[in-house]
Amino acid sequence: MTTGTRPLRLVVSLHDVSPVSYKAYDRLLDVLSLLGVRSTSLLVVPCMHGRHLASENKPFLAWLSNRQEKGHEIVLHGYCHQARVIPRGIASRLVATCYTNREGEFYGISRGEALGLLDAGLSLLKGGGLRIHGFTPPAWLMGMEGRDAVRAAGFSYTTWYGRVENLHADVNVPSPVLVASSRSQLRRAASLAVVPCLSFLHRRSPVLRIAFHPADLEAPSVLGCLTREVERAIKNRVPTTYRDLFPPELLAAPIIP
Repeated sequence: MTTGTRPLRLVVSLHDVSPVSYKAYDRLLDVLSLLGVRSTSLLVVPCMHGRHLASENKPFLAWLSNRQEKGHEIVLHGYCHQARVIPRGIASRLVATCYTNREGEFYGISRGEALGLLDAGLSLLKGGGLRIHGFTPPAWLMGMEGRDAVRAAGFSYTTWYGRVENLHADVNVPSPVLVASSRSQLRRAASLAVVPCLSFLHRRSPVLRIAFHPADLEAPSVLGCLTREVERAIKNRVPTTYRDLFPPELLAAPIIP
């Protein structure tokens, strides 16, 4: 199916890729490949929860490099995926502690703090031969100072909950995302009801995103739900990566840690 002259596109993203999760994700990538999705965006956390440093796990870095050479994209996804600062204000605190379990690392921090986290994260990925264009803040939460830091650090794009933003060309690509929450039985049940409804609602969206998290892999019902959505979407969508949503002239040179 096409919209005008452009085919409908599908971005499958794997969140929280780290030394802890990559072996389980390796199996999921094999499943996705069999379904016809051979290019995904791998969102890497270099120091997951303050432990599990990427720089100390050479097999993990080699795995990232290998997957990159096979057509997958490497995206920086924060530094440790844990918020050091909880913003003030009732609404902001609820977002930081209920919507996400204190994982909005780039939510409410200063430009300088964000630059420090970006530099620290990239430093842990050195030596892997990785080429990075994009940044996705944990939980898609980030203030304008954080956004300015991501742009200043040389990233070409960042992603938000409903869009992908080119940071250098003032271009936004609307892109709804199908994502589940597997943190509790109630959240899993809600996801099983909501995800198919959103899939139907956004069935004609030019770009659709389907996001996996490590906890989804441990919840067979949720994993099955998201996998079925991939199967459904791939029938009339072309799989791609975040980077490839933009023409080359709108991308800065890749960051090579």
